[in-house]
Amino acid sequence: MKILLVCPEFFYPANTGGKVGILQKFEILSKSHELYLFCVDKVIPSNDSIQYIKKKAKSIKIVKRRIDFSVIIKLFKYPYCIASRSSKKILTEFNNFLRYVNPDLILYEFPQMAQLGKKYNYNKIIEFHNVEYLTLNSISKSIKNPFIKLLYKIESYRLFLYEKKIYKGKFNAFTYVSTSDIVFYRKKFNPKNIKAFGIFPPLLKAKFVNESQLFSPKLNMIFVANYSYLPNLDGAFWLVDKIMPKIIEKYNFAQLYIVGKNPSNELIKKSNNNVIVTGEVYSLNSYYELADIILVPIFLGGGIKIKLLEASSFGKLILSTTFGINGTYFDSNSILIADTEDDFIKKIIDVYNNKVKYLKYIYTSREIFKCHYDYETNYVNYTHFIEENTK
Repeated sequence: MKILLVCPEFFYPANTGGKVGILQKFEILSKSHELYLFCVDKVIPSNDSIQYIKKKAKSIKIVKRRIDFSVIIKLFKYPYCIASRSSKKILTEFNNFLRYVNPDLILYEFPQMAQLGKKYNYNKIIEFHNVEYLTLNSISKSIKNPFIKLLYKIESYRLFLYEKKIYKGKFNAFTYVSTSDIVFYRKKFNPKNIKAFGIFPPLLKAKFVNESQLFSPKLNMIFVANYSYLPNLDGAFWLVDKIMPKIIEKYNFAQLYIVGKNPSNELIKKSNNNVIVTGEVYSLNSYYELADIILVPIFLGGGIKIKLLEASSFGKLILSTTFGINGTYFDSNSILIADTEDDFIKKIIDVYNNKVKYLKYIYTSREIFKCHYDYETNYVNYTHFIEENTK
């Protein structure tokens, strides 16, 4: 089967949660189908990145995302995330590529891309990664500038109107990453034209560390994220400013590793002997292996937190906010939950003093990962759904 995958950005290297999810699906489908890729991006990726994807795709087309007059005109009708990905040039390039491929299925990653090819009668599936408009609205809550906050709220509402319209379109199926998302969408929009709904959370390969690596004599903590995303940056500052001073008072050898791309200059300045801001790293494996506790201090945002699943793939102890596990199969029996400064600090201290007590959380978390998020166990279900809904 010929599948045209349509993406809002180039996804290799997979250094964000969204890119990880897209790359997984790309690799799954390329095993048994003829895959073509169309994507837009602000920056044309490196030749090495393009060559990696070309090994698994029949053909790829990447169009640079620019703001031109056609985008400005579209802004009167669509939110920015839609208008900027459907400029006159992008539409022309897509239509030409579509005629060249003539696919059996157009697979859209994110509803933002569904503007492309909307007038053509092909089999179409949209893959939702979260409730997009609610994510924008949630991010607005962490913005201090009142003008920018208002812009985010307006864009959130415009995106809601767009998604409402999408549900009246002609699509074979929609996929979601969590049960909570599909329940919300069906209740909110009451779609009647869609034949099938699938739930496919991101899948990862288990990298469980051995027993001797679960805890160290020290107290090493890690938070992994892309810090250009405001809820992640807020979470990092919360750890550095509110949590670590109290931990260091009791254990001056404790260390927090803030790992990931795009840390702000203000966050980098927080680096000291106890707080290490690494920036982007080539591999996360060594940092996850080093950690005694993996932290997920997220209070805002949307969708499944891919970093939570990535952390669980190493089979180590995780401390998260309630919001951080939303939409997942994890619960308070498999992951430590804390939503206040005091509770976060108390749990970290208790883990250090009573490591054996928390082994049961690690073992339960591993079982949940293997059942719901392990690549080898679950990828066949996704392939079967795509094939069944392309008829």
